[in-house]
Amino acid sequence: MCYHFPFVLTCSSGFGGGGSQNRDAVYTDGLNGQKTGKPVCTILPNPASDRIVLITEGFDPEKQREARLLDHTGRLLSTTRLYNEAETISVANLHPGVYIVIVLEDGLPVKAEKVVIVR
Repeated sequence: MCYHFPFVLTCSSGFGGGGSQNRDAVYTDGLNGQKTGKPVCTILPNPASDRIVLITEGFDPEKQREARLLDHTGRLLSTTRLYNEAETISVANLHPGVYIVIVLEDGLPVKAEKVVIVR
């Protein structure tokens, strides 16, 4: 699945919108299929009700990471700095629906995934 952001194309070999399907994803550059070496980030559970957990394999504490939560129109709802290999983000205050989580590393997107909030 590929996501296109301005000036960046991010792809993973995992299929589907989330959950355990992307656990073994390998990031490629999208042009020639070469591995980029970027860490794999998993967002669980999906669908979620009150919280989501971002798990980053190969976490490097020297790099600045953040997660951005957007609504279906692309409006930024929250930004969370990621300091650990596993971070929990509360979504209890959000209405049920489809949201987008974008994980950035040093300002560049490395993961984007739809997250469904259900109650």
